[in-house]
Amino acid sequence: MTGQTKNLCRSMPQLAKWFEDCDAMGYDWVIVYWKNTPPSQVTISEMEPRHVVIGTTAVPNMFTSRTSALRRSEESSRSIKQRTEIGHWGVWKWNKGDSSYFQSVVPADALKIPEGMVKITAEMLEQGKSEKGDYSQEQVSLFGVKDATSDWTSSLIGQIASIEVVEQFVALKDKHLERKIVIPDFIIVEFALPWAEQYQHPNWQRMRLFILERDGFQCTMCGEYHRLLHVHHLRYERRKFIWEVDPTYLQTVCAKCHSDVCHPLKNLSY
Repeated sequence: MTGQTKNLCRSMPQLAKWFEDCDAMGYDWVIVYWKNTPPSQVTISEMEPRHVVIGTTAVPNMFTSRTSALRRSEESSRSIKQRTEIGHWGVWKWNKGDSSYFQSVVPADALKIPEGMVKITAEMLEQGKSEKGDYSQEQVSLFGVKDATSDWTSSLIGQIASIEVVEQFVALKDKHLERKIVIPDFIIVEFALPWAEQYQHPNWQRMRLFILERDGFQCTMCGEYHRLLHVHHLRYERRKFIWEVDPTYLQTVCAKCHSDVCHPLKNLSY
């Protein structure tokens, strides 16, 4: 038995024999959470698979390696304020309202898919894909994904989600294509402009205001609306001014997310 499994056994001694047997048999491991019950008293029936997002990227919550599961569990817990380690490495605790939450990893085969939940498959995700072959931000946000440019689909496959969420995801297929986007009128510019000057041009200011209004003057990544807001380009188009980019590829972000997530190596103010 490895040291990691021994630590889990010390934290949850009532499950020690089961941990040892599953470790020897090479079971898959899954990240789980539960409420209020101390680790030394928790039962498998109280645990639920945890949907994991690190930064803005959804990651698997099931692993063939216990080490990988523990590492991901620890990484995901870093975003939780006031998290604390319980007993031995492998169990994390945080408080939310009047409840205490715990997170750890357990052998996957012990967890039955709860009623009203389904395992996400590639076929499910394909059903929600638009005729253009993409997904709307509203769709991906249902799974807790804030950055639709990441390889989020492969990360979700095998995870567990509610049937209601999956049905909403499929129902939103093509809805973003049906919305009529009224792009503001622009001043005709018949000469090239340096990059920096484009961000000062009235056309960009019109487009910037349009995107801010569309997104409700709120960061689409963290939901913040008290910080300075920027408009971020998910992509640029060759031989086009920055305001001529399809609005689908523009998103409102707060200054912190723009700096930390979108452009971690730059200081930006647009």
